[in-house]
Amino acid sequence: MSGEVILNSGTVYLISGNERLGFRSADEFLADGYTFDMVVPATDADMALPYTRDVSIRDGSLVLDLADNQTIYLIYAGIARPVAIPAFAGTLGTEQRIVYQADLSLYARGAEISFDFFYAARPKGSLIDNSGTVYLAKDSGLAPFPSEAIFRSHGYNFDMVLQVNPAEMKRPVVEAMRYRDGSIIDDAGTVYLIAGVEKWGFKTWEGYLSRGYSPKAILQGTTQGYILAGTYE
Repeated sequence: MSGEVILNSGTVYLISGNERLGFRSADEFLADGYTFDMVVPATDADMALPYTRDVSIRDGSLVLDLADNQTIYLIYAGIARPVAIPAFAGTLGTEQRIVYQADLSLYARGAEISFDFFYAARPKGSLIDNSGTVYLAKDSGLAPFPSEAIFRSHGYNFDMVLQVNPAEMKRPVVEAMRYRDGSIIDDAGTVYLIAGVEKWGFKTWEGYLSRGYSPKAILQGTTQGYILAGTYE
């Protein structure tokens, strides 16, 4: 199912539509907001999907480049920009984010983070609080999170959120965020797997556990507006 993270022979993959994507390392997996509580055993059908590419590190991540084991970069849009002064992390809304470690040799390099970021709209991947609503900065504008459950389904926590600045207030509000594909949601006692605009229910608790899911993967929330596409035994 799209959004599931699966394990086969020691390698974790992400199912994305009809493709299978790989994680090069545990740090890159965690940097994308996933946890190992979400990982389930791969099925034959999963492994039959074509392997197309590796998963890119999520926008807004701070990464120590293993090439020199010294320089920290901010990742967004496939570009790694060096953060020369640690204090800049606060301006970028990343000071509470873990610094992950990865080989960034395949990432394009951008200009060094400098004081211009203090006054500009923060980069894609930043989390912005405006009057109590949290938004994710995207290229197109600011996408609101309608609920805490949707926010947490993306692997975020509230320590990552910055207060809005004047530059952000000029950006348009765009379509609201949805649950991340692969999220497990307990809606009034029924547990669902989310994939796009669809939800797939589990008929029994035993069926949920037998698929390999952990109870820790479950979030409490509403699935109103999602289409019931089927159920698992």
